[in-house]
Amino acid sequence: GTLQTDAPDAHPWPSQHSIPADQHARPAVTENPGGSSHMLWALVAAVSAGLLLFSQTLAFYSDEGFHLMAAKYINAGRKPYLDFYYPQAPLYAYLNAGWMRLFGDGWRSAHALSALLTGGSLLLVAGFVFTRVREPEWQAVTAMIATLLTGLHAVVIQFGTIGQPYGLCLFLIVAAFRLAVEAVDRKNWWLPAGAGLCA
Repeated sequence: GTLQTDAPDAHPWPSQHSIPADQHARPAVTENPGGSSHMLWALVAAVSAGLLLFSQTLAFYSDEGFHLMAAKYINAGRKPYLDFYYPQAPLYAYLNAGWMRLFGDGWRSAHALSALLTGGSLLLVAGFVFTRVREPEWQAVTAMIATLLTGLHAVVIQFGTIGQPYGLCLFLIVAAFRLAVEAVDRKNWWLPAGAGLCA
């Protein structure tokens, strides 16, 4: 006789057709009840404002004057590596020089640039967490926690508010991460290219 089973397609392991197609799909962004999303963006703004205030009052590191002088030399028409010694990549020096042309060549101007870039990093972090949490009631809460853990970190406060490239590097790192994640779901060449450029 022929061996028969009750289920014609019985296997000790689950069929791949039983796995939901959207198991790894991005969670849908839903409207957060109670206006808590507004509280999230208000918190991001408040922490960013606190970083900006700290940058204009207490933020200081002993060797940041080296970068300020490099920016001043560039604005005076000198070139790094050729006219003066500069042991780092020139991106921050030129960015700082352009910023100081617009908003003054003092330390407060350079500190404000770093604090704003650090605040932009908080915005990117909060936006990522908010859109990745599946449960609507936890979207804003988890994003707020991420904002506080990032923005109130001692190293971020100390080095993300001074006239050195840390604020710029933090912003570019988070931007590269966001672009790389977006590149998985979208077939645009500029997303991975932007991620590589920021990294």
